[in-house]
Amino acid sequence: MVTSRVMVHFDDLLSVVNDAQLKSALNAYKEITQLMKRASEQRKRKAGDKLTVCILEKILITMLKIILMI
Repeated sequence: MVTSRVMVHFDDLLSVVNDAQLKSALNAYKEITQLMKRASEQRKRKAGDKLTVCILEKILITMLKIILMI
C-alpha cells in the first residue's frame, strides 16, 4: 500500500494563490482522498469475496468426497 502525507504551508500559498484557487485545490484534495478511501474499501470487499468463494469451494469438494464414498 502506498501512503502519503500532504503538508501545506498556508503563509507561502496565500501570497501565490487567490481564495478561489485555494478552495479548488482543497476540493480536489478532498475528492482524491475520498476516491482512495473507496478504492481501499472495494479491495477489502473483493478480498472478502474471494475468501468466501474459496471456503465454499472447499466445503463443496468435501461434500462431494463424502457423497462419492457412500
